[in-house]
Amino acid sequence: MISPSFDLQRTDNQRENTSQRVLIQWFGLAIVLAIIPVLLSIGFTLLGIAPVLSILLVVQVIRRAGNYAVMKPAREMLFVVLSRKEKYKAKNVIDTVVYRAGDAVSAWVYAGMRSLGMNFSAIALIAVPLALFWAFVAFGLGRQQANIAENK
Repeated sequence: MISPSFDLQRTDNQRENTSQRVLIQWFGLAIVLAIIPVLLSIGFTLLGIAPVLSILLVVQVIRRAGNYAVMKPAREMLFVVLSRKEKYKAKNVIDTVVYRAGDAVSAWVYAGMRSLGMNFSAIALIAVPLALFWAFVAFGLGRQQANIAENK
């Protein structure tokens, strides 16, 4: 017998998958991958101009909810066009090397900027071009995935 909580979880997952499918059908994978970094660049700009708690909270909600609901599922779709062997090799490298190195480097860079006397506003403004670069790369990966899918 399936428990009611399992049914609720399955319903939430189905709703989430449907909303992701609709977003990707309407806008395409490339746009969906670039949405969150573009929104974050706007948020970082606002934080650079007015570093207040309310803006920080909105940026954090966009980042966390967007990563869970939009970015992670869209990133997984990038692997659909790869062979099983390519997919597992790439995912292992990304999950271990890239994410861990990114966490370590970002912590060191933040500490370095703070030690140079940079305040929160300056760091937020430095993050704007980085977020836009992220959007550019994400858009390019989405376009490349679409091209590979068309040629298969």
